[in-house]
Amino acid sequence: MGHCPRTEKIAAFHVAEGIWWIEIGAASMFRVLQGTTGIIFGVAIAIKRGAFPRWVGGIGIFAGILTMNDGISVAFTGFVDSHLASAYDLTYAVWTVIVGTYM
Repeated sequence: MGHCPRTEKIAAFHVAEGIWWIEIGAASMFRVLQGTTGIIFGVAIAIKRGAFPRWVGGIGIFAGILTMNDGISVAFTGFVDSHLASAYDLTYAVWTVIVGTYM
């Protein structure tokens, strides 16, 4: 693209920016749906007495809320590097490991 006319460079930039916004939207929807899944499973674990202790369901609900919040944040601000987003991911990962341990 070094020798392309200026109009082609501008068009290529706009195409790349459009793909970037599609990526942000898809990542946002994925995180919101992942958080919804965590909340649904957390509520099911907290309500049903069985192989899982109730506190595991509480952690699932908490991790789901944090993950949904992260998805909403991505929708509004894009991919911003923050320690809070890493904490959300870590909380969800810890909950997944706990659930896997009790299975």
